[in-house]
Amino acid sequence: MRASRLGVLGILFAPTLLGCSASPGTGELETEGVGTAAASLDASSVIATAFDDSASPVHIQIRTCKADLAAGNHQVDCRVGAEYAIIGGGALPAPSGGNSAQPYLTESRPSDPRTWRASSGEPTSLAHDLTVYAIGLRLDGVNTQKLRDAIGWKTSSTSSGSVTVTADSGKVLLSGGGVTTPSASGKRMLKADVWSGTTGWNLQSVAQSGTVPGTTQVTLLQIDNKVIEGFGKLEVMRRSGSSRSTLGGAHSTTLDADTGWAVMGLGALASTSSGTPRQITSIVPGATARTVTVTTNGASAGTTTPYLTQVRKQPGSHGLCNPGNALNSGLDSCVTSICATRGQCCSTNWDSTCVSMVQTKCGRSCAQDTCQTSGFEPTRWQNPDGSANPTNCYYYAQNKYPDGLGQDPGASLDPDPEDFTASRLAALAAGDGLIPSSFSGVCPDNRTKVMLSCNSNVYNYHWYRQDVGGAWSSKFPTGQATLKDNTGFRPYTDVQNNTYEAFFCACNQALP
Repeated sequence: MRASRLGVLGILFAPTLLGCSASPGTGELETEGVGTAAASLDASSVIATAFDDSASPVHIQIRTCKADLAAGNHQVDCRVGAEYAIIGGGALPAPSGGNSAQPYLTESRPSDPRTWRASSGEPTSLAHDLTVYAIGLRLDGVNTQKLRDAIGWKTSSTSSGSVTVTADSGKVLLSGGGVTTPSASGKRMLKADVWSGTTGWNLQSVAQSGTVPGTTQVTLLQIDNKVIEGFGKLEVMRRSGSSRSTLGGAHSTTLDADTGWAVMGLGALASTSSGTPRQITSIVPGATARTVTVTTNGASAGTTTPYLTQVRKQPGSHGLCNPGNALNSGLDSCVTSICATRGQCCSTNWDSTCVSMVQTKCGRSCAQDTCQTSGFEPTRWQNPDGSANPTNCYYYAQNKYPDGLGQDPGASLDPDPEDFTASRLAALAAGDGLIPSSFSGVCPDNRTKVMLSCNSNVYNYHWYRQDVGGAWSSKFPTGQATLKDNTGFRPYTDVQNNTYEAFFCACNQALP
């Protein structure tokens, strides 16, 4: 098999691999991505991972990372799984080692397409802990790397204490965050990190005491206001909780997501009635991944207000490149244009003629997004001399020829070393855009049922696909495409002791 980005994993397991498995890596280096590189980062560990699949086909992961810190200012990163795109986050600095002084936040923002970064300081030169929360987004039917590429970043800075950045025309605000940095001796802290109006994100900061000049920088995440192929339309809603009053000291309040929606972005506002400014001390997602709890602190009276952005798939929406139900004409500018010409696309059903107009009316290509059921055509997988085409089992299951990319699940997603387990291999396939299904599940959009079979350590794995007519077939990198014996339309596996199986729906295209 051709080299993949699994790198050291392939090298580690290569001597014992059986079946259609990972191959030696290319040694590619990971890059920083979007954001500002930190001068130094404190080491942290993942202490918890929570999931919210209640708004499926929208899926949320919340990673919790913690660092035990010495006195001073600190910066910690938390990274979501390879099959997710960073979409929000929060942080909780807390006293430790008998220290009772409350640390404060100076930063909570995205730093690259998989990472949320937070920074904290403390007023009394004592050690403290910093817990960082990273919220990741995955959409059924969408390659996560394409989703990351589609999420735009917009940043603005000011030398004053408040700055707002507004989403571009034609974009939808997703979430945001920011950082404050003193430009002289002294300390600054966050007092507001919240959406502003319908299209903006606002960050406010103040000096911890006295007058300390510095910068306040806000970062906004946005995405095109249009249908996402393979999925449909993302619907985003901004919500604010009640502003609860306090006479002073630490004060917390919580806001829940609506049923059927998933939490995507977290926000907070600390307001002061008079006197010393109150500060944000934590912005924390709940254990169920469906709430935000905001804590503020300060000697003065004031209010604490929680904010969140929540997301779901817009009901009735679907991609434009496959037939389906009629679409709302206001769903997307392309849909509006097509339905103005052919009204039944928005009144009866979105048929193959509507699909063909995506290119002719809107100039959008459906070449990589129109699904076709796969048939067993063994000669199509042979070279002119009859030898086997080198496509491996994973690409064969998706009707793909080698295209210069790694052929293992998740090869384009920047996988981590710990990803090479049975359940993680299935998760990476979902990140590639395969839709998790079941043995008896019906695949939508002319998608093809495919199956992963592997043992718990993934020393061997193999993929199969169910062709037109119900028979299963598969292919090894150096072998011919072959039909498999069936037991109730479930294929026998080609490797021994395989104890894990997972089913998916893949959007296969026609062979070249």
